[in-house]
Amino acid sequence: MRISILLSFLLVSQAFAFSAGPPDSVVGNPTTCNQCHNSFALNSGAGALMVDGLPTEFYEPGKAYIIEIELNQINQSRFGFEATAYLNNNPNKRAGEIVVLENDLTQVSTSGKDAPQYIKHKRAGTFAGMVKGRAQWVFKWIAPSSGNGEVYFYVACNAASNDNTNQGDYVYTSKYVLKEGKVAATSQPK
Repeated sequence: MRISILLSFLLVSQAFAFSAGPPDSVVGNPTTCNQCHNSFALNSGAGALMVDGLPTEFYEPGKAYIIEIELNQINQSRFGFEATAYLNNNPNKRAGEIVVLENDLTQVSTSGKDAPQYIKHKRAGTFAGMVKGRAQWVFKWIAPSSGNGEVYFYVACNAASNDNTNQGDYVYTSKYVLKEGKVAATSQPK
């Protein structure tokens, strides 16, 4: 009986293991959520991952950008995400600062002062049981200072079935390469 209860607890614990946020670095460089949520091939569902607010090609050093990640997938009723920014595609080099804007929905984790930051969902940010098939998260990214070079911005999202397993879930990823631009000139009063 005791073994049965322990096994049941372990299975339930595993099913909810990442509803409070995935482990760091499952954003697509090279590992994604698809490593565990692997019922379907990566980016193969009918859903849509959209990232708004990032500059299109060049970032302005030191500038703050409001980033909005949206995932749409009809017939899925739980969602999750993780995003990060690396310098020069090196997963050991942080690119700027990520700032939480929705304390109840998102959180940031890192393994050290200069290590990359990972913004991801909290439990409330999975929108469990939502029937509209749409989730949205917003945060601030402050671009690195000048002289740091290219930024690689990675996003991974999970449109889950909300059945307390890692089956029946669709994983979507996006990668953006941003070149360093020039700092905008400020006008001086005469």
